[in-house]
Formats: sequence, structure tokens, C-alpha cells
Amino acid sequence: RSSDLTTIRLRRQIVLFIHQHNTICRETYMEKMFQILETAWPAVKTTGLTGCVTAPETEDNLLLFEDKYATHIPKDYRQLLSHFGACHFVDPQIYTLKDLDRYYPLFLQQWEDYKKEYPLLNNIDPFPVGSFGDGSVAFLDRNSLKIYILIHDFGIFSDDVGDFPCELCFENFGELVEMQVEIILYLQQ
Repeated sequence: RSSDLTTIRLRRQIVLFIHQHNTICRETYMEKMFQILETAWPAVKTTGLTGCVTAPETEDNLLLFEDKYATHIPKDYRQLLSHFGACHFVDPQIYTLKDLDRYYPLFLQQWEDYKKEYPLLNNIDPFPVGSFGDGSVAFLDRNSLKIYILIHDFGIFSDDVGDFPCELCFENFGELVEMQVEIILYLQQ
């Protein structure tokens, strides 16, 4: 019994260490992306793409949104909105708070409808962060922190039947931001 208890404690410590390590790596990655955004933002002005970015969101407006919908905006997305605003350089277009206010309730309704047909969706805690030109939605799974696409009009075409209505787009929000940054830097050249 004593060795079993020791083994259980050791396993818990290992799981805690791995979780802390993954959190540190994720935060370090996002810090790197934000540093790159800091240097890339002036390039936006020189490329004439000022319509592709928005002003940063105020903390008051972020809190009002969270209160209105009784939710929390995921940390990385919230930081992007509060420090830089949204990005519209390439699909997926990252939502502004105004976009989010418009699409959030629609997305939740669509999600509930999909969950009736696809029970595996019950394991995902989605938060919409952007959209694609075809009407599909990019969302962050708050459990895995991965970015998926919820495919617009899924199931209309016969080859969709039986498939899953979501596809993995990015391993994390940082990869989404990184893609936006790469476009900024490419256009600057």
C-alpha cells in the first residue's frame, strides 16, 4: 500500500510537471508571437493594409462582452484583442469584438445543432475566434487549446455524410497568429 501511494504521488507530480512545462512553453510561444507582432505592426502601415487590422479592444469592452454572454474569452485571443486588435490578412479572419458580439450567439446555436448529430462534439469546449470566406468558423477548443474549423454547410454534399464537421487547423492560437504575422512580413518585403 505504501508503495502504491508513493507511485500515485509520483504520477501526480509527473502530470503536474508536464502540465506546467506545457503551459510555460505555450506562454513563451505566445510571448514570442506578440514580440514579432510588435515589430511587424509598423509594416502594416507601410504596406497600406491598415484596413486589415483594428484598434485594440478596451478592457471594459472585453468585460462587457464576457458579462453579456457569461463566458470568458480565451487568454491568448483576449491578449491579441487587447494589445493589437484583430487581424484580417488571410483566412481565417480573426474576429473583432464587434464581430464576436454578432457571431457568438449564432455559433453557439449552430454548435448545439451539430452536437445532436455528432456526440463527439460534446468533448469540445468551443470558442469562435474567426471566419473563413466560405462561411466556415475557426474556433478554439478550450480543452485542448487547438484551433479547428467548423465546416460551413457540412453534410449538404453526399461525400460529407458520416464525416466529422470539424477539422484541425492549428495546434494552438500562436500558430494562427504566426501565420498572420508571416503574411505581414511577406507583404512588407
